Amino acid sequence: MLSHSETLSRNNTLFHALLDANPDWAFIVNSNVQIVDFNTQALDSFGGVHALLNQLVGDAIGCKNAVESAKGCGTTTACRTCIQRNSVMEAIKQNLVYQSTTKILLDREDQVVHLDVQMTAMPFRYEGQDFAYFTIENLTEKPSKRQLIPICSNCLKVKDNDVWLNVDKFLSAKPGINITHSICPDCKEKLYGEQLRRARQRAGKVKAPAK
Repeated sequence: MLSHSETLSRNNTLFHALLDANPDWAFIVNSNVQIVDFNTQALDSFGGVHALLNQLVGDAIGCKNAVESAKGCGTTTACRTCIQRNSVMEAIKQNLVYQSTTKILLDREDQVVHLDVQMTAMPFRYEGQDFAYFTIENLTEKPSKRQLIPICSNCLKVKDNDVWLNVDKFLSAKPGINITHSICPDCKEKLYGEQLRRARQRAGKVKAPAK
């Protein structure tokens, strides 16, 4: 087992500076989800070096399921579907970055705290061993970023940087959005309803061909 002076960043001040630059809880964990290093934010939140180093993540952060189990993290039925455990293990196994948003329950000072979090597990190898850089971002108290977009109540054009654009042009300019045109049921009825009904009537009068 590692001592505090034997963490992954023991001889690398830049490495630990990068850990501490992350404003969220950040851990370096092995394939067993055991903590081998951590940043100052995690240290301040979860009770000191001995409460973190060499501990399983669930035990260290006070996961409600781990606290209520006599054997701790990884031993309950809920642990089988635990996102933090599965994210880390799958990230290392598949050598892929895993990111997920979920809710977690932490036992903090005899109170159960509900948190909305985003977890990210990034795999890497160090001195022939597999590890993951595992971060937990607390979204609970972060205000959502919402943008007010002026839209004309008559023609539905959208104001973008003092220019009024058709909705399709406005959305097409946004990254990750591709526009394709269709027609909703209400407009289909309004524009083509009578024609469609006549076409169906004509089709119904056509006799089926004799066999």
